[in-house]
Formats: sequence, C-alpha cells, structure tokens
Amino acid sequence: MPHRLKARDGFDLRGEVNMDTLSWVYLYICFIWTGLLVLGVIAMMVLRNLTFIRMRNVGLAVCSVGLIHVYVALDLIRYTMNGMYPCLFEYWIMSTYFPIGIALFQAQNVQLLDLNCIQRQIYDLKGNALPRRVPRGQRPRRGFASLWQSWRQMNLVSRTYVCIGAGVILQVLVSVSVYLVSRKFYKYGITSEYISPAHCRQGWEWLPSALWQGIWTWCYGPWVLYKIRHIHEIHYWKLQTTLSIVCGLPGLPLIIAAIYSDKFAVVNKYFPPSMWFAPGLMMMEFVTVFFPLLAAGKVRWQKRLVMKELDEWEKNHRFTGSADSTTLNQTIASEPTTEDKREKYTRQSLELTLAGDTTRLLEFAATKDFSGENIIFLTLVRDWKRDWDFAGGRDGMSYRARCHLFNRAQDIFFDTVCIETAKYPINLEWKLYAPLRAMFSLGNASKPMESATDIGQYATNIFALDRPPHVYELGAPSVHSLVARSDEGRYTRSVDVQLHDIPSMFDGDLFNRSEESIKYLVFTNTWRKFVNAREEAEAALVEAASLQTSQHSRPSSKRPKLLSSSNKPKLRWLLGL
Repeated sequence: MPHRLKARDGFDLRGEVNMDTLSWVYLYICFIWTGLLVLGVIAMMVLRNLTFIRMRNVGLAVCSVGLIHVYVALDLIRYTMNGMYPCLFEYWIMSTYFPIGIALFQAQNVQLLDLNCIQRQIYDLKGNALPRRVPRGQRPRRGFASLWQSWRQMNLVSRTYVCIGAGVILQVLVSVSVYLVSRKFYKYGITSEYISPAHCRQGWEWLPSALWQGIWTWCYGPWVLYKIRHIHEIHYWKLQTTLSIVCGLPGLPLIIAAIYSDKFAVVNKYFPPSMWFAPGLMMMEFVTVFFPLLAAGKVRWQKRLVMKELDEWEKNHRFTGSADSTTLNQTIASEPTTEDKREKYTRQSLELTLAGDTTRLLEFAATKDFSGENIIFLTLVRDWKRDWDFAGGRDGMSYRARCHLFNRAQDIFFDTVCIETAKYPINLEWKLYAPLRAMFSLGNASKPMESATDIGQYATNIFALDRPPHVYELGAPSVHSLVARSDEGRYTRSVDVQLHDIPSMFDGDLFNRSEESIKYLVFTNTWRKFVNAREEAEAALVEAASLQTSQHSRPSSKRPKLLSSSNKPKLRWLLGL
C-alpha cells in the first residue's frame, strides 16, 4: 500500500513509496516531458526526408534519446520510489545502460564534425579526384590488412561506434568483476560489506562507471567542441551540438559532490543525488529533438514567403528565358529594387548560375548548407554534356570519344551517385538510381588502372579533332586528374573500355532525369538560402561603406569601427577572401 510521507521526511531510502506534494511535481514533470518528447520524435520521423533532418542521422538521434529518456524517467520517479530500487539494480544501470546512452549521444554529436569534414573535402577538390570508398567485394577478406582497410573506410561516426563497442565490452567485464568481488552486491565477495542502502551507493565500486562517463563527457565532448569551433552552418546544428555537450558536463561533478559531501545533505532529502543528471539530460533531449523541428519550421516559413513573392512577380512579368546576366550581378553601389530581388529567387537565375561560375554557390552549399555534393554533381554533368555536344552527339562522335565519355560518365556515377563508392552520394530516388546502377555496374570498376604513362597517352589522343580551350570553373576530370588519381591509388576502373562494352542506351540524355531531380532539390532548398546570404552580405557591405563615409565628418578619436565582428565573415564571403 502506498504510504503518504510528510514533506519533511523527503528522500530517506526507507523503501516506502513517497506521495507528498513534491513527489507529484516530479511525476507531472515526468509525464508531461515524456509526452512532449514522444510528439517531437513522431514529428522528426514524419519529416525525416527533409535534407537537413536526414543528414543528422534520425535513427541514431532517436535511439540515443530513447536510451537516455528511460534513465531520465527513472530519475524523476526516484524520489517517489524512495529507495525501492535495489542497490544492485542501480549498479547495473549506472555501470552499463547509462554509459552506453551517453556514448551514443556523443556519437550523435560528432555527426556535425564528420559531415563538415566530408563537405570541406568536396569543396577543396571541386570535383577533381574525389575520394571513393572501396566496395566490400574488393576489400581484403582476412588478416590485419582487412581490418585496417575497413577502419580507413569508416567515417568519424562509425569509428565512434567501434570505440563504443570496445568500451562496452571492457565496461561489462569490469562491472562483472566488481560485482563478483564486492560483498555489497554478492555475498560471496572478498571485500566490502553491505551496511545500508545509502552506504551501498557509495564506494570504489562505482568508480568504473564514473570514469567511463568522465571520458565521454569531459574528454570526448570538449574535443568535439574544439573541432567544430570554426563551423558556420545555417541549420542550428552547431548550436545544438554545443548545448548538448555543455549541458552534459555539470552532472558528473555534482552527483559526486552530492554523494560524498555533507553540505548536500539537506538538498539530498528533496533532490536525490542521481537527479543531478536529469536537467542536463533533458536539455540534451530537447536540443536533439526540437532544434531540427525549429529549423524545419523556419525553412518552411521562409519558403512560403519566397514562393508567394515569386507568384506575385510572375503575375506581373513574363520571363522569356533570355535573362540578362546583369540582373544577377547588381552593383553594391546601387540599392536593388524589390523586383530585382524577387528575380534572383527564380529558377532561371539558378540556371544562369549553374551555367556559369558555380564556385561561390559550391562554397555556400558545402560550408554552410552541407549540400555540396549536389552542386558538384550538377557541375560535372554540365561539363560532360558540353563535351558530348562538342564531340558530335550520338551519331557524329568517334569511337575513342564515345569510350572516353562513357568513362567520364562512369566517373560521375561512382564519385557522386553510387551509394557503395561515393563518400557522400547525392540523394536520388530509387527509380532514377536503378537505371544508372544497371548501366555502370561495379564490374566495370573492378580492374585497376594501367600505368600513368599509358593513361596519359590514351587520354591525350581521345579526340581526333582540334578542341577549343574550355575554362571550366569546377571542371570535369582532365588528363592530369586521371594521372593524379592513378598515382594516388584512388582510381579503380579500367580505361580500356571497348565499344561493345558500352550499353546501347548510353547517350547524351543519360543524366537528364537525375539532373532535373537534383536541380529541383537545389532550387527548393539551397538556392533560396544562398540568395538570402548574398543579400545579407551585400547589405553589410553597404552599411560598412556608409560608416566609412561618415567617418570623415568625425574626429579620429571618436570614429567608430568600420566593420563589426559580426559583419566581417559576411564581407569576407562576399568578396571571396
């Protein structure tokens, strides 16, 4: 039977249910927070196909939140249970279950760093010699070489999984050893004695659990914070990761102080020691679940405003398709009109940018929006189509030109599309992915390249005609890039493709449907954000210019700073510094 205790009795580990007013407060918090969290997780699952939510690894986020929330719920009802949890139950929870949840949370936090590294690599290489993953069938099957190859292919998240797995095995072994040695949990042990419930929850037996949590929260977490300090993205992901790590730091020192310090005796009667983990863990859950939803809400709101303005603009103007490029390169000295601003958001403006210099768009997509693979794919396909048309089309090109263009198309597929080889493949629907996968089977990429000299001679004579110099901003793989790939051991396909090896359906329309799909994805997501960022940067530069003009009418000792710390990054990005 539940036993009602007075408020002054509080948490005393008597093994009797405590149903005073404070107990009901904790229970209400537990039920309300659980309900909100469940609704947030359901919303995340519904919106999981959004790019900026999918890149966060929804499965890992939900798994880590679920593990942590079970512990939070047990903490919130601990005051009510008042010692009804056996000491041994708490020991196994603190020694195995809770540390695994903390480790998975840190694995989820490292997602941002891992994705930023990949996108930085995409931007730095600009489509040339993109690194690939080795397909499973081509990796060594046994021995140290196999393990080393698998480790090199892993990203930071996968390596964190391996460390978690190894740590869990070690933690379980240590916990079992402590359990067998200590008489607090096992009467046939060789050391310690069970005196009271409070005494059982103290002692050296809890040191391995504290050490494990200290490693993940006070070592690994701050390391991630240090590594992401220069990341400037637009999805609130850095803020989410920072808050998640920082909020997890105070729990361990506070719980140690609450257990071993007499000054916490009064506090412990109404706030059990283990509950010091709860506030930080609840904040970690909040930012993990609701920050992506906040970003989704902001994106949809901005998208609705932009589409409304575009609809109004299209009602008043008919875009003939021959847009003047000067409308897309407004001078900073003149303030652009509302009509010009609306025109920048149109699909035609995106087409103009993709047809020209895409470096600035790629920089924004890779470093802020984390969608650089889409711009790389569109640029490589653009250059490939130019070469296809220049070579004479399907009926007019030479034998060698057709083989070379097939190899180029194969490069694009394995570098940016194939989920087995691309480091960060584009998000392509299966109905569009399957035909490309069928055409460029992994069998064509199984042979190693020949010597660099042979490749260079082959590629140099690939076209039997004089070719005008193309200046591609991001460029397709050139002769030099082919040789560089062979020297670095990254390239794993055969150049000696015979004409009869090329599928009959191979033509210039090969990438049309996938290109249109990715272009629509860029237009509805990245392009609007890119235009907004350009507008903000231009406004900051205009403001800086006006401040500089006003300086001449003031004494030198009272002149304001030309650039604030918040404007400098925007201006650097605008000027390409």
